[in-house]
Amino acid sequence: VMGLPNLAAVQQSGEVLGTYTDVPSGKVIYFDGVDDYAEVLNYSALVSTSQISFEIWAYQDDWKTVSSNVGILDKSDNGAGGYGLWLNSGDPQAVVRVDCNGINYISALYSKQNLSSGWHHFTATFDGQYLKFYSDGVLVKTSDVGTVCTIKYPYRNVLRIGNKTNNNASSYFKGKVDEV
Repeated sequence: VMGLPNLAAVQQSGEVLGTYTDVPSGKVIYFDGVDDYAEVLNYSALVSTSQISFEIWAYQDDWKTVSSNVGILDKSDNGAGGYGLWLNSGDPQAVVRVDCNGINYISALYSKQNLSSGWHHFTATFDGQYLKFYSDGVLVKTSDVGTVCTIKYPYRNVLRIGNKTNNNASSYFKGKVDEV
């Protein structure tokens, strides 16, 4: 897992829940879709109020068969703030929760019909006004808040990989992730 403390540090500041084995450098994490996820406690480098970028490599045997709302990467506060990369009814969706002029979130949705089976690299960037969502290095969606906003974090939630922070049993990711 890149961009975060190494796995040993993650195990000290957070925990990996469910069945797992140590993940040596250069290996992936597999989630069974039932009860597995990795969690990093509130780490200051993961909280930015003006701009943010996040990325992940994710693998599904067949992206087109995913039908539930699943968390691949989630640093949100049960929908009240933060950011995440979810599968919204199976479609990849980048979300950033903002706080300005009555707007409380910005999202960029990409159709799962555009994804072949296997590995895909998802990236989202938010500069305060524009949320850009990339799939495999190609810009697939830009969303505009209309003005410069700040990212809100009413709570200091964990970063969760493989599940949404709301602990919903149906939001577990089944697949592999790498280089968060």
